[in-house]
Amino acid sequence: MGAIVRFLKLVLPLALVCLIAAGCSGGDDDDGSPGGAELAPQAATESPGAASDAEPTPAPEATQGAEALQEAESGSEPSSGVDPSQTDFRGLVYRSLVQEAGVSESSAQCVVDNITDEMVDAYVEFAESEPTEEPPQVIADLFRIQTMCLTPQEQEMMGFTPADPTTPMETGSQPCPPADGSGPQVLDFDGPQPMCLDQSSQHTAVFDTTAGEMRIDLDMVNTPITANNFAVLARYHYYDGTLLFRTDPSIGIIQGGAPHTNSPSDPGPGYTIPDEGAGFTYEPGQIVMARTAAPNSASAQFFFAVNENTALLNSQGTYVVFGQMDDASLAVAEAILASHVDQPDNPLGGGPEPPVYVNSVTIEETG
Repeated sequence: MGAIVRFLKLVLPLALVCLIAAGCSGGDDDDGSPGGAELAPQAATESPGAASDAEPTPAPEATQGAEALQEAESGSEPSSGVDPSQTDFRGLVYRSLVQEAGVSESSAQCVVDNITDEMVDAYVEFAESEPTEEPPQVIADLFRIQTMCLTPQEQEMMGFTPADPTTPMETGSQPCPPADGSGPQVLDFDGPQPMCLDQSSQHTAVFDTTAGEMRIDLDMVNTPITANNFAVLARYHYYDGTLLFRTDPSIGIIQGGAPHTNSPSDPGPGYTIPDEGAGFTYEPGQIVMARTAAPNSASAQFFFAVNENTALLNSQGTYVVFGQMDDASLAVAEAILASHVDQPDNPLGGGPEPPVYVNSVTIEETG
């Protein structure tokens, strides 16, 4: 809590006072234009007690923080098509982080890019409300964005207590499932999965689909929480019989992992996992977690990066890459993507024809 209070004293007063004072150009109305980088602008509907995933969507280059700072310093008007009050807010946060807190420009830009229009509105409401002992949820959301974007040194400089990677994550009551896959199917959990994989060993996820087999080496070195989460869900047969419900050649992806509804509005397993890094780049053959625009909102849905168009997501960089498939598997994925047809009743545009199902996902210890 102390770190949040210090952040409020450091960054928010300047930005919030400007937003609600007559000296700021523009008003508080949202014109609907995207702010910062839209990580997943068409967020899925959430069910009570469970966070849902959202589809990845390419975003414009994320430069509002730096541009707003330049405009504020030059006295020029904000760029057309962007709500002025939101541009000013992001610019002031950027300037506070860089000029007052000494944060690097790249880290500050990452923070600004993840500030949604809804967060801006919530900040304004918070500033205009009566003081309370506990900061609102939106402050906690911003705090999480900063812990994702700032380096450990920058977090320490701002008075944050960086997360200790050796500290076990709070998990649900479920045990590790049998490694041989002999356990029952489970779709709903009361918390994140325990660490069940040996982090010193190599593990491969084997997708048996109606379109062929795909083998994916899981990255237990750089993304152990994400890789373990996927593997444990697979051993609980979470993905068995699920549909690869979306193909999108324009950004080169195949999306799946929604056993309840076979759609992006699936409620998920009942928990979310932390983002393991930012600034990811995307290339053919990767398996990547889907998520909403909120930080730390991934749970179970995933997508395959299939062709070079997936690089259009690089401007977002927040979808965690946690594995790589071999060439033979990529050929299977390319064939699935090539079978894409537009589907008027599909809110995401289309899927493969004929439909492709995941019969099972088996986790093998390969080294």
